[in-house]
Amino acid sequence: MDKKDTGHKNVSWALRFLTTLLHSGVTDVVISPGSRSTPLVIAASSINALNTHVILDERSAGFFALGIGKATGRPACLICTSGTAAANYYPAVIEAAMSYTPLIVLSADRPDNLQNRHAPQTINQKELFGKYPLKFIQANIHEKEQHTVNLASSCVRKAVSDRGIIHVNTPFAKPLQPDEQELNQLLADFCIDISTIENPDEEYLIFDLVDVLTKLQSSKKPVIIVGPATIVYGFEQKILKFLAETSNIPIVAESVSGMRGLSHKNIITFYEAYLRSNRVMEELEADFILRIGFPPISIALTSYLKEAKAEQWILSHARMKPDPDNTSTKWIQLPTQYGSMQTTDVKLNNFDSWLEKWKSFDKSARGISSQILKNSTEFTDGHVFQTFTNCVSEYCDVFVSNSLPVRDLDFFGTNYSNINFVYHNRGASGIDGITSTACGVSAGSTHKSWLLTGELAFLHDTTGLMTLAKSNLNVIVINNNGGNIFRMLPVYTHQHIYTDYFETPQNVNIKKLCEAFGIEHVVVHSAVELNKAIKKRETETEGSAVIECVTNPDASQKIRKQIWNHQREQKN
Repeated sequence: MDKKDTGHKNVSWALRFLTTLLHSGVTDVVISPGSRSTPLVIAASSINALNTHVILDERSAGFFALGIGKATGRPACLICTSGTAAANYYPAVIEAAMSYTPLIVLSADRPDNLQNRHAPQTINQKELFGKYPLKFIQANIHEKEQHTVNLASSCVRKAVSDRGIIHVNTPFAKPLQPDEQELNQLLADFCIDISTIENPDEEYLIFDLVDVLTKLQSSKKPVIIVGPATIVYGFEQKILKFLAETSNIPIVAESVSGMRGLSHKNIITFYEAYLRSNRVMEELEADFILRIGFPPISIALTSYLKEAKAEQWILSHARMKPDPDNTSTKWIQLPTQYGSMQTTDVKLNNFDSWLEKWKSFDKSARGISSQILKNSTEFTDGHVFQTFTNCVSEYCDVFVSNSLPVRDLDFFGTNYSNINFVYHNRGASGIDGITSTACGVSAGSTHKSWLLTGELAFLHDTTGLMTLAKSNLNVIVINNNGGNIFRMLPVYTHQHIYTDYFETPQNVNIKKLCEAFGIEHVVVHSAVELNKAIKKRETETEGSAVIECVTNPDASQKIRKQIWNHQREQKN
């Protein structure tokens, strides 16, 4: 091929591919700067209907795109140059795969004649992410135009319907683009016949709930346990909403389940405080357990499931069995697509007395927790989550970090009426990329967004502060001087290695770090100050801010133990 034609071919292919993505439902393209991806960047920047986000660090960019996919159910498209650039997407790719989040990775590459010759920025990018993507495609920019259109539309369909990652590797030879005059003419003349884009109607699936309803109907003391949800408004939420509205079965729902905001009378929330008691577990022993979603995060719920003698059925869209302790007797795999349920006129039993027993423990635990926090003279982690859930008044989306924050939101959160959905990275459950993912959720959300995170996760994603500076996200950082979740492990007793190797307290000045990125920062030392800071941020319509909560780690752990031990110390 004439070198003059090469640049034209490169940009034409990129325009055709990205225009098809747009007409297939992709609205956001996340770009990290580089040379070999020039044709893709020219195309993306020339398609006005695409939202383009430029993020320097590919690792942060990957998590940002992940957040958009979580919030919208549509894949964002990642664009990077060749070499190790795409490798930095790997943590986000893993999280997307394990949390069933749609994502399209479009990596530029060197052509075959530069492979295996130590050419700069050239590595083996074929199947770079192993088995995590749903599909890997080695693109051919010389293929027929309609093939490119079909390829792009099929990528979107599969990413959305099967909820996962598509990796398209695109080798470009030099010159990467035509000369300026020809490029301007190409951009002016380019058009695509959208009628050739294959966008068949989505398969409308029907899930038969009859067996589950029959099993519940034959039970006397059933319990529904809801772990983390990864598909917003998917089959899991549809089934749960139906069961919440048509039965009075206790629904034990974690904060990240998507159920806490519902005002149904059978939602149980303070279980972590009383299910650590063997006496209470015996009193609340079920004769059938229906589990929905991912495995629960709560140690108390996990123990309850391990000790249970009853049958346990799991309903989940997960492709791997969500049962790490192997306690279930049946796993029913739900579709990842949207659809409806088939039910019958099965009338579920009246479980009023059974529900009231759960609610009685729940009410007591709520009161005990509030009283213990009220009696504390120190500002603790628990105060942060109680204050946030009580005082946030503008309907919002929340992203919560792993480690202690996701557990403390579950443990201390009280009022979810103004929270639309609690997002999380519970696929691989790491603390990497938390701020960047939350920024992506904010970009894809129609609501004001908040991030609740610890200072180690915040520092772990420092390059994400470049993204935060351009976002509309409010961040609450719990600064309790290290990874205090490790205090719950046996290694805590080995103080000669614990502090330096596990808790790893940091002395970074978060205020100065925020100043360096031009981000508003305020530090608070009490629940009253936090309440005031939250209310102030609710009046702001744009921009990001960091509210740093300096809490006492020893007092925080003492309060957790006081609440855990209260029921254990009660007599029959």
